[in-house]
Amino acid sequence: PDGAGLRRLTNTPDVQESHPTWTPDGELILSAVAGETRTLLGLDPTTGRTRPLFETPAHRSSIAISPDRRRYFFRSSADSTPRLHIATLDGAVIAAITPRGNTSYEAAWSPDGSKVAFYYDIGGAHQLFVVDADGRNPRQLTRTAATVNRVSLAFIQLAREGAFSGVLLVADRDTIQYFRAFGLADSASRTPLTPETPFPLASLTKPLVSVAAARLVDEGRLSWDDSLSRFFAGALPDSVARLVRVKHLLTHTSGLREVVTLPQSPSTVDDYVASALAPQRDGLAYVPGTRSQYTNANFLLLAKIIEARAGKPFHEYVRDAVFRPAGMVETRFDSTAGYPAPHCCVTSTARDLWRFAQALQGGRVVRPATVELMLTPKPEAGSWGYGFDLLGDTAGVASHGGSWIGQSHALELFRRAGYTVIILSNRTDGRSPLRERIREIMARP
Repeated sequence: PDGAGLRRLTNTPDVQESHPTWTPDGELILSAVAGETRTLLGLDPTTGRTRPLFETPAHRSSIAISPDRRRYFFRSSADSTPRLHIATLDGAVIAAITPRGNTSYEAAWSPDGSKVAFYYDIGGAHQLFVVDADGRNPRQLTRTAATVNRVSLAFIQLAREGAFSGVLLVADRDTIQYFRAFGLADSASRTPLTPETPFPLASLTKPLVSVAAARLVDEGRLSWDDSLSRFFAGALPDSVARLVRVKHLLTHTSGLREVVTLPQSPSTVDDYVASALAPQRDGLAYVPGTRSQYTNANFLLLAKIIEARAGKPFHEYVRDAVFRPAGMVETRFDSTAGYPAPHCCVTSTARDLWRFAQALQGGRVVRPATVELMLTPKPEAGSWGYGFDLLGDTAGVASHGGSWIGQSHALELFRRAGYTVIILSNRTDGRSPLRERIREIMARP
């Protein structure tokens, strides 16, 4: 260590030796290249004796044996694509990891040999990943701005083309990375939109009401399997009330027929219930739980169920059970036209919806196990979970939209990637182009 006692351990002609690594028992591991062959050598620093561990093609580089001596990793650049490989000591490759960027960098074993940490260059930034020793469960430990940059460029391009007016919020886990508004809140007065502009959410109200119902389940006051006969006995045909369960309302698999007309001046939730019950006199459109068909009637009846179990107006319970614990200080039900409509009458901001997403996924509104249940695809419901549209198991996206004349919105939870995206647009067709562009970006490696 003090520089004294310098001595040469190897001196083999035409052999390039590199990457010396100490093992816990004091042996040196060397990578030696001769011609087209790379040999991993174990060297005793006291005697200078070497022993071959195994041979591999010369294009394999940065070789390192795991501390438990069961595996090794190496880098290769065959076909000009850098890859990180994990192999057993007999040379059998058990995993080949292709970088998400265009360059792979250094890698290292964990002390117990159970994991490999490695860097990739993504968008000009080195990002740290870790993978299990068998090549499974790769995950990113540090984040890159490249994804958010691509999203921001898509937003700017669509806004400049006149294809988007509204607000976009992109958060990476618990940090807002992009929060911008474009367009006018009022064309007559030329009042510009701001990131804090409130929007009527239309059907983006439904996830909020769904979580309120889930809170009642957590509190033991409601069951997903409660039938409608518990709440609407005599108001619905018995053949309907017995078959439809609370869970069917949230997954749009109830078989209930859509509402024909909504009440003009509602004073209680019962006015909405009457509108929802009227079409059901003809019986169910299909057997509950056998298919999915989106209908507002599900949530009009769900609001009555919430009132019955909460013992207070449904919108007060949603406020107390969801808005307040989530810190949604800019969110309210709109009662200017009478009793708030359970399926569409919340006004909120992008920041408050992000607070909701954070609180939900963080288990601060309902239990973590309940969140997982809600955001797990139900086989009978197509792409639906409980109150959320789920874009398949591989995509890992939980979503819900809201649209009406002059409004189109989306809440997108990219759960595996850790991103939350909120789109609020004051154009009828404003949401879709931006949402599709963002989904494409998020799907990229």
